[in-house]
Amino acid sequence: MAGQGVFPQYMVSRLAQTKVRVVLGGQGADELFGGYTRYYLLLLDQTLRNGADRGQERIGLTWDALGKGLGQLHNYGPLWSQMQAGTAFQSPVNRYWMMIDRSGDMKNTLTESFMESLAGYQPFDTFSSLFGRYSNAELLNRILHFETTCWLPALLHIEDRMSMAVSLESRVPFLDPGIMRFAFGLPTRIKLHDGKTKAVMRQAFQGELAQPIRDRRDKLGFPTPTSQWFSGPLRDFVWETLNSVESRQRGIFTSEALRQATEQQQGDFDRSLWGMLNLELWHRNLKPAPMTLG
Repeated sequence: MAGQGVFPQYMVSRLAQTKVRVVLGGQGADELFGGYTRYYLLLLDQTLRNGADRGQERIGLTWDALGKGLGQLHNYGPLWSQMQAGTAFQSPVNRYWMMIDRSGDMKNTLTESFMESLAGYQPFDTFSSLFGRYSNAELLNRILHFETTCWLPALLHIEDRMSMAVSLESRVPFLDPGIMRFAFGLPTRIKLHDGKTKAVMRQAFQGELAQPIRDRRDKLGFPTPTSQWFSGPLRDFVWETLNSVESRQRGIFTSEALRQATEQQQGDFDRSLWGMLNLELWHRNLKPAPMTLG
C-alpha cells in the first residue's frame, strides 16, 4: 500500500482518540454508490463515443443527465486530455484502465533482473481477468465491483491499522452485507442522478445533513505534500535510505530512477518517491519465517 494517505489517516485517528474510543468511518460508500468523479468522467467519455442518443442504451444514463454534472469536472482537464489522446478505438475497459494505471513507469524504475523475477507478470492481464467477470452488468457497476473487491481491502487495512495504532476502534457501517447487496442492485441512473455522484446517499440523508454538506462537490481525499517533506526536513533521510549499500545490493531500482527520485523536484503529490522509499523500508523490516520442526 504505497499511498501517502496512510499518514494523515494516522494523524486523524490520533486526534480522534483524544476524544472518543470508537468512530464510524465512511469507507466503502464511494465504491458502492459511485462517489468518485472519475466514474462520471468515464461515463461522459463513453456516451460521447457511443453517440449522445445511444448513451442510455450503453451505460444507463442519458446525455441530458450527464450534462448536469459537467461543473464537477473542472479539475479533471489533464485526465480528460489523456483519455482523448490516441484512444479513439479502445474499449471502455481499456479506457478505464488508462485512468487507474500507475504501472507505466515500471520499466524505467525497476531493473531488468528484478522485472525478470516477476515471471512475466502484467498488471493489465490481471486487471482484465477480474474486470471481465461481470461483462453483462452496466459499466459503472462493473467498475464499482472491481474497486470494491480489489482496492477497498487495502484501504480497510489502512483504516484498521492506523486506528488500532492509537487504540481507536473504527467501524465501517456502509460495508454491512445488506447495504452492499442493496447498493449493487441499483442501476447507474440511481447512483449518478441529476448530475450528482452518490445521489441515492444524498437523498437518503436529506433532513439529516445540511444542504451545503449534501451538495458539496469539492471533496478531496488525503492529499499529502510529500514533495515538500522530501525536499526539506526529510531530504537526507530519503537520500541515505535509497542510495544505501543495502538498497543498491537488492537490485530493485535502476540507477537512473534513484537519481531522478532523489535529485529532481517531484510533483506536489507525486507518489513515486514515496513508493520507492516504502518498498525499501518494507524489505528492511521483513522478518525471516519461523523455523518449523518435524
